Amino acid sequence: MGYKCGPGILNTITRVLAGDPGSVKPQYAAPKELKIQVWFDNIRISGPHKKVEVWGQQILKNMQLCGATIGEEKPNTKEYDFIGAHFNHKNNKVSLSGKTIKRLRPTPSLDGTNVEELESTVSRMMHAGGVRGESLFPYYFFLKIVRRRLSRLNRGLIRPQDKANLSSTAKDIGHSWLQTLVTNEPVHPPQQLPSTATLTTDVSMYGWGALLFKDSGEVLAAGGAWERAPHMISPA
Repeated sequence: MGYKCGPGILNTITRVLAGDPGSVKPQYAAPKELKIQVWFDNIRISGPHKKVEVWGQQILKNMQLCGATIGEEKPNTKEYDFIGAHFNHKNNKVSLSGKTIKRLRPTPSLDGTNVEELESTVSRMMHAGGVRGESLFPYYFFLKIVRRRLSRLNRGLIRPQDKANLSSTAKDIGHSWLQTLVTNEPVHPPQQLPSTATLTTDVSMYGWGALLFKDSGEVLAAGGAWERAPHMISPA
């Protein structure tokens, strides 16, 4: 359905259903004589022919027991929640699950939040934004200020209980983003089509950095320290 963590989740589920020894308890694992190879949603079993057939039937039973879709079968459930997302196969849309919305609604106001509350709130907002597949560029300034607060926390310059002291602009952007998430308008999953992106750059006396915000919600980062001290040009 377009959820960015989908491939990894699908691979983990398939390994469990296949009885991969590295993913299940010993009593549910495939016999040691068999070699199990799992891709995202395909399974290969190699070993003695009879044992391969027997374990293949066991995998089918596992799938039926868990309600997994096999081959070209249609999913039994048209709507379901999974890891904070609500998937609706009837109209091919994704939205935030009710549980996620319940966690977002009572979040502390950004006006008087402390650093610990800010970290918790923004992490939930980032997850919710990922579910919706939206670009994070409109919230770049807000996220930049949050990153600075958390950087100071990690360096021991402030305490978790200290006030975050966000600027009015940052708070306005954060409140607007939170309201968009809570409204929870269903969206079509982003397709793998050519898309636009926005590049932002930043520099300091110590190094440079760049962030590429793709419309799909993906963010690519690059940066590093200067190889030598930058040359300062004084005004005449």
